[in-house]
Amino acid sequence: MPSLLNKILCAFALLTFFFVPQMSFAATTPTTCTCFCGNTTDGAKESGSNVTDGTACAAICKSKGTVTAPLSYVGCYRTEDLFPKNNDKCWTQDECYAELTAEGFTPTSSSFGGQSPYCSKLISATTGYCYGKSKPTKLNVPVLGRIEVSSLPEYIDLMYRFLIPAMSLVAVTMLMIGGLQYATARGNSKAVSEAKTRITNALTGLVLLFAAFAIANFIDPKLTSLAGLRVPLIKQNVLLESDTTCESLRDQYGFVIEPSSGACGKTGRIKNIDNVKPEAANSNFHVGSSCDFSTCANGTTCFSDGESNSCLSCTGVPSPSVGGCSAFAERANSVDGDDNHQYYCTYYNATTALETCREAVTTGKRYLDCKAVLAAATDRVTAGTDPCGVYNDVNLGTTSGSIYLAQSEDTDARKVCTDDPCHVAELKLGKCTLTVPGEDTVSSCGLVK
Repeated sequence: MPSLLNKILCAFALLTFFFVPQMSFAATTPTTCTCFCGNTTDGAKESGSNVTDGTACAAICKSKGTVTAPLSYVGCYRTEDLFPKNNDKCWTQDECYAELTAEGFTPTSSSFGGQSPYCSKLISATTGYCYGKSKPTKLNVPVLGRIEVSSLPEYIDLMYRFLIPAMSLVAVTMLMIGGLQYATARGNSKAVSEAKTRITNALTGLVLLFAAFAIANFIDPKLTSLAGLRVPLIKQNVLLESDTTCESLRDQYGFVIEPSSGACGKTGRIKNIDNVKPEAANSNFHVGSSCDFSTCANGTTCFSDGESNSCLSCTGVPSPSVGGCSAFAERANSVDGDDNHQYYCTYYNATTALETCREAVTTGKRYLDCKAVLAAATDRVTAGTDPCGVYNDVNLGTTSGSIYLAQSEDTDARKVCTDDPCHVAELKLGKCTLTVPGEDTVSSCGLVK
């Protein structure tokens, strides 16, 4: 009887698995992508949205290119953080030279690769890959007396110079064996044939060995210059991870840190783990593990460049990107904790050589004072006007000055309107959106229901 019951339960489980729709909690992934094509003149440019896949994007790049100005396929990206403007390997020449100088290297003409088709070109500056001096790598087996090399191209060149005489010796040895085999064949047709084949193969290998450089250079000069094997530098500035800072380990998970507090960049160590919360009990942190404090004044956030930490404001975010600017705003709001203070930091492709993050400010404060914004929006509703219009008077600050939202033509910055961080559209049960009354007028923030 138990056996029969088990069979019935197994059959029911199989039917449930195959015929009952399965629930899924996976995040929604865009089904289309934004296509980017590029060349060394104009850099990477958006060439189409809602493209089906990379194959379709490559076809678009081929069709838009010309004989004199061909376009390379850069990529088809489903999320904005992957766009070329957020490529952490793209530098301006000034940024590249400044980074190399700071690392103690003297920049040369080959340090900056010029405009890359995989980087977005700025209005007044090219962006491309930056190449620094590689650190020497010790070889386990010395080659031609060398015990270390500074780059992969140097190692390949060293191995080529080693293999030429080594393989030549092998080929000459095979020639001698083939000649000896031929001389001792004594009319044996099979032995003579084998000897001729061995001699032919040895001579062919010898010719190919000495002609390898010329053949590779004829196919593509880059195969002999090895320039494409250089590894570009990556921008190292990152926002400290909020869940691994000393403050987070102490306040959220119950670790005892020594010292108990510290400013941005100060190192602490875990002293006790007896009272940590269950979700952190199996973490990689243990007594003696180190952490970094990230305490900064409101409106600034702790950043690390890999060697030191510092408190920076929105407009001081290093290596600005869409993700970096928004991450700053998220952390600043978390640290402040006041719902009426909404830090809004947005990426801005400036008209200068450097990109930056812009902050939305009201009444001289480094955040949107939502209490004041809502009060102004309420007054507008009472007067019979649009509450979303308050965002047209929001000041957008930059490192080089400030403008009002209504004067801005930058779509990333003007998302302040559509994001509606102070929820003014709820006063009229609608949502804020950018409207364009006419071709010759500036877009404004308005309400739609």
